[in-house]
Amino acid sequence: MGPILRSSVTRCLLVASVIGMTAGISEVHAQVPRSQDAAATHVQSAAVLIWQGRVLPIVTDTIASINELGNAIQKDDVTGVSTAANEFAGELIRFRQVSPVPTGVRPAAQLFIKSLADLSNGSNTLVEGLRANSRTELEHASSQIDNGASEFQNAIDQVRRNSGPAGEPTVVPHYAGPTPTPIVRGLP
Repeated sequence: MGPILRSSVTRCLLVASVIGMTAGISEVHAQVPRSQDAAATHVQSAAVLIWQGRVLPIVTDTIASINELGNAIQKDDVTGVSTAANEFAGELIRFRQVSPVPTGVRPAAQLFIKSLADLSNGSNTLVEGLRANSRTELEHASSQIDNGASEFQNAIDQVRRNSGPAGEPTVVPHYAGPTPTPIVRGLP
């Protein structure tokens, strides 16, 4: 590995940005559910639900690729960074093939495409910067990866805000007796 990646400042910047990306994505699950009144007024169309179902595996694969990128950066593994860049490019191709895109989720879909392109291009720039020992390319790659990760998180947030009713409650009051868990929402 070149002296630029071994530089503590550069390495800390890259590791901090990847850790920040992973922490930001993990916060999606910690959000407070919306009130029941607001959730009951919004019903999703079947087209949006189908689109979300097709996009979900791509989103989970992208999160795994972000984690792999972070691991490769921590291990000073140029091959691992290159592999992550190729995975981002593949996920972008897969995402573009999901059609039709319902009108209600087009802004989120465009943001997903932009984020995946930024993650792929930033990872490729990172590989080039590591091989050329170029500080400017590393800094450019870091900002591009950070932008891609924040755009990816914003796209996830947009889909969540526009999603249907909040999930079933997970906390049962202490006074409640045994209750069956419905397999299909709304059915006993």
